[in-house]
Amino acid sequence: MIQFLDNIKRRGWKLILEPTTAALILFPILFHGYLTSVCAAEELLPPIFGQGNIKVRLYADYFCSPCRAMSPKVEPVLTELIKKNTITLIFIDTPFYKYSSMYARYFLYAMYRKNDFESAIKARKLLITAATQNIKEAAKLEEMLKDNNVWFKVFDIKPIFAVFSSQLQDDMIQATPSCVIERCGKKEIFEGDTAIIQALEDLLLCRTQ
Repeated sequence: MIQFLDNIKRRGWKLILEPTTAALILFPILFHGYLTSVCAAEELLPPIFGQGNIKVRLYADYFCSPCRAMSPKVEPVLTELIKKNTITLIFIDTPFYKYSSMYARYFLYAMYRKNDFESAIKARKLLITAATQNIKEAAKLEEMLKDNNVWFKVFDIKPIFAVFSSQLQDDMIQATPSCVIERCGKKEIFEGDTAIIQALEDLLLCRTQ
C-alpha cells in the first residue's frame, strides 16, 4: 500500500486522480489500520472552535509549504474572529502527503485530551515544526509533543474522518490551503494564503462596523 502511495506521489496527483477524488479515496486508505484505540469507540464530531453564526472550514496540510507559510499570518485573524464570536471554525487536515495521516491523527488526539482554541494553535504550531524537521516516526512525534507539554489521548478517529471525507466531497476542495466560508445560506471557497486572509479580515471588518 505504501508503495502504491509512493507511486502516486512520484507521478503526480493530477495525472492520476482529481484532487477531491484522491482525498476521498485516501482517507480510508491512509487511516485504516492506524486505529490502536485505547478508548471505547464512540460517535465523535470534529473539534469546533467559536460560537459564531458564520461557519469557517480551513483545509490545510502540515507538509504543504504554502499552508505552513500562512499559519502565523492567519492565526491572529482567527483568534480575533473567535474571540468576538463571529465564526465557528473547523480545521480539516487533508491527506495529500505520505505522513499527513499520522500528523492529522495526533492533532485530533491532542484535541481529545484538551479541546480549546489555544491548545489547538499550540498543537498545530508544533506539528508544523515537526513537518519542517521531516519527522516521520510516531515515537519521535510523540516525544516532541510531550516535551512541549502537548498531551494527547488515542481514540478511534474513524467517525471524525468520515465527516472530513463527506465535507471534502461537498466543498470540492482542489488545493491547500483552502478556506470555505458559509453565511446567510451562501458558501464561498477561497484558495491561497492571500485570498484566505483577506476573506477572513473582511469578516472581522464587517463585525466591527
